[in-house]
Amino acid sequence: MGRGDDRLGQRLGHRGDIQGLRAVAVLLVALGHAGVGFLKGGFVGVDVFFVLSGFLITGLLLAGAAKQGYVSLREFYARRAKRILPAAALTLVMTDFAAYHLLNFVRAKQAVIDSIWAAFFSANVQFARRGVDYFSRGQPPSPVQHYWWH
Repeated sequence: MGRGDDRLGQRLGHRGDIQGLRAVAVLLVALGHAGVGFLKGGFVGVDVFFVLSGFLITGLLLAGAAKQGYVSLREFYARRAKRILPAAALTLVMTDFAAYHLLNFVRAKQAVIDSIWAAFFSANVQFARRGVDYFSRGQPPSPVQHYWWH
């Protein structure tokens, strides 16, 4: 590795400023969902979060390419899965537990079905089949509606 590679690694290291902006974006989304009156545009926080995440992920891929000479998508996705899937699975299980104890039978059953779809990265398929409108006020949202995947 040459001197340029060292500078690239330093530039692409932990970025507290960008992580802070991502935290603000998540907070905007959470407060928007909580019904805080003056924060009606939580979807803007989603857009900001995804743009910043894309920037950080690109940096990880570039740093890996600079270090190894190539980009291994297999290694990248294995690291992502190891980091994200345990928390996602625990969240689905706890959501189903809470739905069983807090919702009526029909809503709890639907939450469990939605969780199963989400566990297989297909929540959007299930929501589309049911005609879910993300901005609709008619029906309460699924407790796992945030599990849509791209």
